Amino acid sequence: IDLSYGFWVGNISNSFAGALFRRDQRVIAVSLYSSGSDELEARLQPGPSMGTFNVRTIIFTGLYGRQINQLSVAASFSYLNEEIFQYQANGYSFSAGVLWKDPVDRYRFGLSLEHVGEMQALDLSESLLPSRLRFSGAVHLITASIGGPDDFEFSLRTHVDLVQPISVIKDRSIQSIFEGLSLVYDETFNETALLHTGWILSMNEIIRVQFGYTIGETSRPFSTGIELELLDLTFAYSINPFKTNFGTAHSVGLRIPL
Repeated sequence: IDLSYGFWVGNISNSFAGALFRRDQRVIAVSLYSSGSDELEARLQPGPSMGTFNVRTIIFTGLYGRQINQLSVAASFSYLNEEIFQYQANGYSFSAGVLWKDPVDRYRFGLSLEHVGEMQALDLSESLLPSRLRFSGAVHLITASIGGPDDFEFSLRTHVDLVQPISVIKDRSIQSIFEGLSLVYDETFNETALLHTGWILSMNEIIRVQFGYTIGETSRPFSTGIELELLDLTFAYSINPFKTNFGTAHSVGLRIPL
């Protein structure tokens, strides 16, 4: 079970709850994500506000995955709902990916197709989903010990993600999703490819310090955080400063295995 809560600029809150069930070489997972604000002021002209209104996005996802030797494959389907003022819209998205790792888990390589789907019109037009291709890799760089083998063991792992936005044609059905993929930049959001890099320094797999840096056009290029694992519980905290004037975002998380 994973539970997390984040509070962002503009009084926007992000909440996540998920559960993963593992049996043999198969996994089934469900999750619920909610993001939005209930305190946006409504105005038609300068002066006092006419009250407040809600803006919220809700995503419910189901996932199935299977491991075949060193290869893992998974696919998920999401129900989407968004609300702003008195308007609401529903939609769906599909994601799938494959991951390979060597027998000792020193190297990992992955490829995924994410968030392909569509939304209903929200008042006048529909929201476009952030469809993208992701190429991922991870390498276990260093393992070192201080004192005896059971005293202090440090390890360093690095991760690299290359995210390529893709555009999808409109008026598509589930059967024609893959016919509508185009490996070009999404001009609607002026998105370009991003390269995410990360480093995880671990001590005895109890304390993990993480650093991340994104190369490309983004307002949040740097992040850092720490994870503490005690009695099978994992507590996480991260800080994500904006390079604009929006301040800094803080997130906390709790993982509870059953």
